[in-house]
Amino acid sequence: MAYNSFMTTKVTFANMIAEVCSRTPEADVDRITGALGMDSKVGNKLIKGSIGYGGPCWPRDNRAFLRFAQLNGYAPMLPKAVDDMNLAIPISIADAVDGMANKDKDIVVVLGLSYKPNTPLAVESQPVMLAEALAERGYNMMLHDPMVDPQSIGELGRRSNVHIAQSLDECLAKGTFFIVATPHGAYSKLSPEDFKVGSTVLDCWRSMDARFQTQDRVEYVRWGISGKRAVKRMAGND
Repeated sequence: MAYNSFMTTKVTFANMIAEVCSRTPEADVDRITGALGMDSKVGNKLIKGSIGYGGPCWPRDNRAFLRFAQLNGYAPMLPKAVDDMNLAIPISIADAVDGMANKDKDIVVVLGLSYKPNTPLAVESQPVMLAEALAERGYNMMLHDPMVDPQSIGELGRRSNVHIAQSLDECLAKGTFFIVATPHGAYSKLSPEDFKVGSTVLDCWRSMDARFQTQDRVEYVRWGISGKRAVKRMAGND
């Protein structure tokens, strides 16, 4: 329990830096975490700065450690703060989408539903939480994951404004606003030419091809790296 609770704390610190950078002109989470990782006391693992953690182990063990401490007469603030911050990340990203997307016109596509790449598990999946938050706000949604069984995401897949895509090609043909929520290899291989002209791609993992940064076919927004224009839009100020 203590080990996994510590891992959640480290991941959440990096995710906090990513959110601060997303709101700060010219800030870059990768430069900050890269510098932190050069110190051997920190190390470069688990400090990517992106969407929050999930899965069957880390959330469970962090909460279990908190409960264990409480049962033994101590109420530590850190595990609960980490859990609360982690659960707030999908809401923050949904708020950012509100500043960029048009509910009346855009079809929002969430690419990836599993809690991490290369797994079919969607237990406590932050991409699913993000999709739920956006669906609740009334967006017309498409969801895609090459590995996750749609039955595992429960009521989300049965909402009237949510469509489970049968293929990535279907998403690219119909979508206009894309969120890379799980960095599956199939998504990182996409090029700007695969998207409709004028689409927006919000990359929570900054995992897409470098060509996205030097083109104007689509608007490419990297969570944790913000230019002045993106900050204004994500803050809802324009």
